[in-house]
Amino acid sequence: MKKEIFLIVVFLLLGIFIGIQLPLSTVIVKVLPKEGFTPKLNQSSIILQAHGRLGNVMFQYAALYSIACSARRNATMYTKINIISIFPQVTQKIGSDVVLTIETKKKLSHSNSTTVELMKETSDARFHFPFFETLPKHLIQICCYFQDYRYFINHIGAIRERFTFNPVVQWLSKQILRNIVERANATVDFNSTIYVGIHVRRSDLSVLVHQDQGYRLPEGRYYHKAAQYYADKYNNVSFIVASDDIEWCKKHLNITVGPTYYSSAKMGAIDMALMGLCNHVIISVGTFSWMVGFLSAGEVVYYRDFARPNSPLAKRMPERIEDHFLPSWVPFGD
Repeated sequence: MKKEIFLIVVFLLLGIFIGIQLPLSTVIVKVLPKEGFTPKLNQSSIILQAHGRLGNVMFQYAALYSIACSARRNATMYTKINIISIFPQVTQKIGSDVVLTIETKKKLSHSNSTTVELMKETSDARFHFPFFETLPKHLIQICCYFQDYRYFINHIGAIRERFTFNPVVQWLSKQILRNIVERANATVDFNSTIYVGIHVRRSDLSVLVHQDQGYRLPEGRYYHKAAQYYADKYNNVSFIVASDDIEWCKKHLNITVGPTYYSSAKMGAIDMALMGLCNHVIISVGTFSWMVGFLSAGEVVYYRDFARPNSPLAKRMPERIEDHFLPSWVPFGD
């Protein structure tokens, strides 16, 4: 535990250093050939005010990226989450004629003389095709969460590349993996061991407001079945657990089909990177966990029964709940 706390302190200090080195107000994601060009909002721009935390912002960035590419229009995302310090490659060039800018401001504001047309999706998690039809020529603001991979299905490889963690987060996640495994008198060995990451999100989604919306959290039996799936399929499987409620995991997971190690990093970016080090993953509920699966290079098992039937959440989802997940992912229920 002391070693992990030390690593997190190092992360925070290095994060401050990285923050000083990276522009915190405006970052050009796509740069025109003319050196020193600074994009400004104009009548051909698309703008988006990002909402939510890291998982939500990742969805919105991915959608804006794809919509801007499809429309060949400049775009700007406003966000209070400085994703550049986590994923420096979101600042990579994308093309020669489109510029995507990130403004790390909490709120978007327009001048009184600016006319902006608002285009909203019909539901948080249902693909809205008109964003890829002919858009109005003037300045438009798109909204809102874009929690459907079909918005960026044609750019999945490029999006994954841009969601590459900064070197500090990568290094820390590797150190934490080694630390939690060695604490159990074992050795990290990717040559002979299959590591399966288990991401468990519980604390914030267990509150009444989310329960009223219709969220159902997977219990221990879901994780048991998913772990058994991997143990039946591969030899020598070990499990790495990351969670916002690690004590619940220690009490309820009780995985018996392979060694299980628990991370106490409690920092979202490190947890996500730690899961990315694993060969395969088991995810739970929410956009953060969805993105854990999206960034995995291996197989992904997801919880199918996360939306209570006929609840407000279920009504925001696709008619086939499976359409919320990539086709290659494996569904498990209760």
